[in-house]
Amino acid sequence: MAHLHDGATSKTYRLGSDAAKFVDVMLAIGSDAAEAARILGCPESVAEESIRQIENSFNAKGIRFGSVQAAGL
Repeated sequence: MAHLHDGATSKTYRLGSDAAKFVDVMLAIGSDAAEAARILGCPESVAEESIRQIENSFNAKGIRFGSVQAAGL
């Protein structure tokens, strides 16, 4: 488990370990599925789907990647 802090709203979110790995990579490289797949050693299709799910979840909660930082990732 890991935590992600949204500085814009001062909220902290708990993430499962798989999501945390992708979020950590996304904070570093953005939404580049091919690069995420290379870094994490997974199929590109898995990276694409995971990134899409994370972006959709963040959008639904009003979380902007530019305002978040790892807090125990």
